[in-house]
Amino acid sequence: MKDKVFLALGLFLLGWSFYQVWNQPSNISSGVILEIGEETFIVEIADNDEERVRGLSLREPIEANRGMLFIFDVSGNYSFWMKDMLFALDIIWINEGKRVVGIEKGIEPGTFPNKFYPPEPIKYALEIPAGNSAIEIGDMLQFKE
Repeated sequence: MKDKVFLALGLFLLGWSFYQVWNQPSNISSGVILEIGEETFIVEIADNDEERVRGLSLREPIEANRGMLFIFDVSGNYSFWMKDMLFALDIIWINEGKRVVGIEKGIEPGTFPNKFYPPEPIKYALEIPAGNSAIEIGDMLQFKE
């Protein structure tokens, strides 16, 4: 009887371990599709304090058409930094009207603890791998289904 209990417990732990591994978030393998200007990105959404603080920190470099969209409850002059980043980023500053109002290009991980600010209040910020975008100030953000 004791062997059957240990066998059941072992099988349960093995199954739970596989479940945990398979449910780990991948390197932004799925997400929300958005367009800015002529470009399309698949992004994760960071819309609460915990997700916004973590951002893309400690992640391996991501593909050129991937990123993270930070959504704030109210427009403001939010700062960004490169704490624990492993690759360079471009930050696209987007106002409440979904218009690109600024672009910070080629921010390297070594710039930490410097902070980067938008040129005016923003509602959104898009982080993408550095140097792969032709986004321009004035381009509009559109969410795709």
